[in-house]
Amino acid sequence: MADCQVSFATAKMQVTGMQSALDEDRIRKYLRQMGYGVTDIDQRLAPKSGRELAIDVLRRPRNFTALTEMVLILMAFIGGGLGMPEAYKIALLTLGGLVGIIYPARAGWMALRGGLGLDMNLLITMAAIGAYIIGEYGEAATVIVGYLGVDVIDRDCSSSYKEMGMLKGAAFCP
Repeated sequence: MADCQVSFATAKMQVTGMQSALDEDRIRKYLRQMGYGVTDIDQRLAPKSGRELAIDVLRRPRNFTALTEMVLILMAFIGGGLGMPEAYKIALLTLGGLVGIIYPARAGWMALRGGLGLDMNLLITMAAIGAYIIGEYGEAATVIVGYLGVDVIDRDCSSSYKEMGMLKGAAFCP
């Protein structure tokens, strides 16, 4: 292999000067294992349809959890505006909060046990629990929704860049 270039802006990698088809097959296999699609340079990618894109997004447990929480909280706010009894509204907000707090609470606990101190996950968990304790159920749920939304976007973007960085350091990329 003569050269391996990775563009973070376009999320593309170009490899030139491979010695054999075996090198190319090895690189393609490695990229597919990392979850990337592989095409030839002259081949155009077909964009995913709305349905395919939605299925891809919902396939990730963290995204599905965030969406479930958002639906429950939205039901609580809309129901509250339409005269739903307060007990049902609190139940929906509590259920939504419990669903949404799973990942941040677990990650925060692991960071604390691992000696990393108070990280953002633990702080968000503490803020949501505190809001719930003082009776601000909507605030507790909204804090979690806001954090999960940002966290999901951040994870999707940063994991792509981390994986692209790993490509640069892979055995077949100088």
